[in-house]
Amino acid sequence: MTDRRYYRENRERLLAASRAWKEANPDRARAHNRESMRRAEVRRKALERRRERGREWYADHRDQQRARARQFRQEHPEKVREYQARFRERHPERAAEQGRRATQKWRDSRADVVREKQRTTAAERRSDDPDAFKRWYQANLEQQRERGREAARLRSRLKKLGLPPRRIQRVYANDRRANDRASDEFFAREHAAADVARLRSEGEYRRPTAAQLAVIQARQRVMSQSELRIAGQHLQDRLRAAKARELARAFFPQVHGYVASTHGSRIRQQVEQDSIARQVRGVEPYDVDDELRRRVRQEAGERVVAIAKRSVDEEQMRRLVNASFPTSPRRRPASDAPQSKKSRPTGERAREAPER
Repeated sequence: MTDRRYYRENRERLLAASRAWKEANPDRARAHNRESMRRAEVRRKALERRRERGREWYADHRDQQRARARQFRQEHPEKVREYQARFRERHPERAAEQGRRATQKWRDSRADVVREKQRTTAAERRSDDPDAFKRWYQANLEQQRERGREAARLRSRLKKLGLPPRRIQRVYANDRRANDRASDEFFAREHAAADVARLRSEGEYRRPTAAQLAVIQARQRVMSQSELRIAGQHLQDRLRAAKARELARAFFPQVHGYVASTHGSRIRQQVEQDSIARQVRGVEPYDVDDELRRRVRQEAGERVVAIAKRSVDEEQMRRLVNASFPTSPRRRPASDAPQSKKSRPTGERAREAPER
């Protein structure tokens, strides 16, 4: 205690004296440093050996140690509570995590019993209050409607893309956690030296026989022709996709104007409803104008891309766009605009018009 207090009171002076001695005796200082590092390594290895022996002994006497700990908890419950309270005070987060893991482990080990108890409790609640679910649904009506709209949008999008409908395979939570643990153990396991040597020997090159060589050459000839066909088809697909992208970019403004003028009110109503649903859930509402512009661009992009995939040239794309998205009277060019009633020849003037 005295030496510690002396060092604390004279720390700066002692550090300056140590630096001066090291500068005056660099060789001895390096020798002392190497000796200190060697002793520290010896102590570290000795500590690791003691820990390894302790782990081996505990593994051999696991049941004995568990029985001893169980007996101590039974004989001294007050000390156990004191130790646990002290640990919770010092490490609250670790204690909470350990408690959650222990609870989850207990539930997983008795999954069938826990589920049956939950079913029984739910049945009792339904019998005591049959209208509870109806009240909850009415209280969360907008949220449930939003879920329904999202599910419908997902089904429509999958169908439009030619993908199969979404399939959900329900798995109990304890089974999912067990599968995750098994997956982690499988991919993180360490291979034994014999397994590594066997895998390496299997990958070593062996000279094929004449029959094997003939089979390999025939397979290469067939595969080369097939690969050429596949490569040609892949190139054609890429060219078609590039052409479709060019056509979509060229005709996007026309389709965007049609969607904005024809479907703008519908999309705005959807945005306002979704914004209200977000507020009900406690989420920040949409900026209606920004979200409206984004959805109009998205819908116009999807429509023009779908038409561009069916087109082979610009003329066919123009015909398809004009047929699918006719220009509204407000956006119709001046040359295509119909004549007004005042300028349209009628009666005798109409009959006299050709003679003029």
